[in-house]
Amino acid sequence: MIRRLLGRALDWRFRAVTARLDTLTESTERLHARMDVLDGRLSELAPTLEEVRAALEQRVQPMLHAIVAEESANRRRLHELRAGPGYEEAYSHPDPLVSITVATVGREGMLLGRALPSLLSQTHTNLEVLVVGDAAPRSLGEAVAALGDPRVQFANLSHRIAAHPDPRRHWLVGSTMARNEATRRARGLWLLHFDDDDHLRPDAIASLLEVVREQRAEVAYGGFEERHPDGRQMTGIGFPPRLGTFSWAGALVHGGLRFFERELVAAHLEVPGDMYMLERMLRAGVRFAMLDEVVLDYFPSALWEP
Repeated sequence: MIRRLLGRALDWRFRAVTARLDTLTESTERLHARMDVLDGRLSELAPTLEEVRAALEQRVQPMLHAIVAEESANRRRLHELRAGPGYEEAYSHPDPLVSITVATVGREGMLLGRALPSLLSQTHTNLEVLVVGDAAPRSLGEAVAALGDPRVQFANLSHRIAAHPDPRRHWLVGSTMARNEATRRARGLWLLHFDDDDHLRPDAIASLLEVVREQRAEVAYGGFEERHPDGRQMTGIGFPPRLGTFSWAGALVHGGLRFFERELVAAHLEVPGDMYMLERMLRAGVRFAMLDEVVLDYFPSALWEP
């Protein structure tokens, strides 16, 4: 008797468990069916979603790029500069002060042995040379001071900023903060942004001053001779200015354009910082002119340094 009762109880419980499992199985099957329907709908929507993504890239990204680059603001600043009282002095002054900005990480040998001697031997002598270290060694400042030339000033940033975790993309904008600080300190009617390892030919500034006066240009630039360690040389020159034909180290810039700064965001855009500044000037309407001769000997650091 007890065995029959126990068997009936167990049989009832097993049937209840089996019924629940059957219910779960049916629910799972219905869920799979719904998922199959959703997969089908998503497959149908995929082309539409791709079109939306492409539209966003084509329309939204250029707008965001324009906002980051401050295109409309830069045009207003340029028009205000041209209408301002100090704009004409850059062209009319018989012996304008030219500020040369030099950013350096501490390459003392090239700075003292090549770059600075070429700058200080310019035939246009009314110069100030503003060397700013990107957290460079203290010894570099002492070496610059030891030159004893009152036209040369040295300042040093307290720390270096990593603009991007990828070293290659950081390299695109590595000198940004030092260059901006040097420009902030500049007093000249004209600016020239130089590198600490290049060589400026003696008549470069005097010749570029003639160009800006004759053509009423706001930026005048010449060509450069690119020098390789194996002795090869390549000439870069052409108009309009672009990567491969233009270098700020061989360009004279109206002092009023100092509101165009180098920007760290160029690393995230994967654009060299100097070319990003050039692009923003061109899109704002800055007037460029080219001197059809080589004014700069360019030593690409990527080739000359390990």
